[in-house]
Amino acid sequence: MTNEEMEEFLKVHQALRDLTAVCTRQETALLDAHRKIRNLAMVCVKMTQRIDSQCDRKIRDLTTRRSA
Repeated sequence: MTNEEMEEFLKVHQALRDLTAVCTRQETALLDAHRKIRNLAMVCVKMTQRIDSQCDRKIRDLTTRRSA
């Protein structure tokens, strides 16, 4: 392998290492975003369940008052 070929190989090798580092950072950021979205979804589910329970209670109260 000539010096020029070796230099070109080293440039390509370094570029691949840099790209791998960028991809790793992006993957970490995506995993973090996914975790945050999943946590927000769970909060939304819990809030919806609470609202449903409150609505059910109010409906029961209203129907109980009307029938009394």
